[in-house]
Amino acid sequence: MAKIDVRTTDPQGLMDTFRNCPLLVNAFLALGGTDVSLLMIGESVENLESIVDVHIRPMSGVQSVDLQVVTRVANPLILPKAMAATKCDRTRCGFRCPSCRYYLENLCTGCPATIFYKGTFWR
Repeated sequence: MAKIDVRTTDPQGLMDTFRNCPLLVNAFLALGGTDVSLLMIGESVENLESIVDVHIRPMSGVQSVDLQVVTRVANPLILPKAMAATKCDRTRCGFRCPSCRYYLENLCTGCPATIFYKGTFWR
């Protein structure tokens, strides 16, 4: 799991983009140095890195991104995530995994909501 802090000129747009992402645990609007904090899950650090490099950094209005990998929690955390039985050839945000360098280099397992998912967490 990672906490991704983003400074952006369009905080609500960023939250709307990730609202249906199966890897999103939750998103928070914030005041101060960070506009949006995303709690995301992934099967590896590289998987989380691909979320930042492929999906967040290229977004219009994004000024800075800080990825922090969670190593411990104070209280047990149950992640309320379930994948739909029907899988598509595009992610819910319209992306195609086979067009991504991270996916092609086996650094990302692909979106679990697609037919291209090659991870083990949602099998």
